[in-house]
Amino acid sequence: MRPFLRSRLLPCGASLRRVATASAAVAALVAFVASAQAQLDLGGVTVEYAAAGNVSDPPPGADGLALETTTLRAGGVVPVPLNEQRILLFGLAYTLVVPDASGVADADPPEFHEIGLSVGLLTPLSDRWRLIAQVAPSLASDFRDLSVEALNLRGIAVASWTRSPELSLSFGLAASYQLGRLLPLPVLRMRWQPDERTFIDIGIPTGIRTARRLGDRIEVGGRIRLTGGRYDVGDTERSPTDSVRTTTVDAGPTLAVRLRGPLWFEAFAGYTLFRNFELFEDAGDSLFDSTIDNALVVQTGIVLRPPRRRDSARR
Repeated sequence: MRPFLRSRLLPCGASLRRVATASAAVAALVAFVASAQAQLDLGGVTVEYAAAGNVSDPPPGADGLALETTTLRAGGVVPVPLNEQRILLFGLAYTLVVPDASGVADADPPEFHEIGLSVGLLTPLSDRWRLIAQVAPSLASDFRDLSVEALNLRGIAVASWTRSPELSLSFGLAASYQLGRLLPLPVLRMRWQPDERTFIDIGIPTGIRTARRLGDRIEVGGRIRLTGGRYDVGDTERSPTDSVRTTTVDAGPTLAVRLRGPLWFEAFAGYTLFRNFELFEDAGDSLFDSTIDNALVVQTGIVLRPPRRRDSARR
């Protein structure tokens, strides 16, 4: 761990924070669920920036500490038809999180990376039901001192029921497994399309997303999103290895512009509703747990969406 983190955070004491540990792990699993439900589109690259916010209850000697983050996400899915109805989905995803600390001398937190593979299956169960299942191992760490703690294994199985062309409901279970700990999470989703230009997507616990198509190339809408991550922190000075876990809730308007065919430019500008940062010892003891003041968050990206039939007909 960087000298700043160890010297500043260890004096805070080590009390077991089981509730915070669970909430951070749930947030990381929720982020995976959201990606799996969206089928990662077909590919894309997004950049997200969360402005600096002061850290509440900073450790001794770190008064005025503020944190901001820049996150890069890139990934894609290759669909492989098994027959006319069943499709295998092979995915690759990469996330880079660059935190920046200010207000305190020698504050230099490391960058965090996550590299993951996924294998999924999309298959019909009946005329109205279909099954979506996915398994996704990943490595999440600062990659300075890689250990088995960086390995995450997540999976999801969801049954989707199409009541009508306008309404579908999904029920399922997601789970993560790490170092002998299994965390299950129920998944519910409702997607309602009251007309061909409007949709409302409500996911529990992922959040809410709405959009309205204006003409052929523009969508406006909004979102409320829960996300998070867990990253192994290599210790080049002494063991055990620690981990960093984050939880974020944000909300705001969205804009999407179709550039060409299924290629879209997407943008989001909103505000965080909740930001949490926690550092853990290998045994699960919390070294530092604090919220970060809410601030502006913006996101832009290029996404390759699965083309809809009416889009294909109009090109």
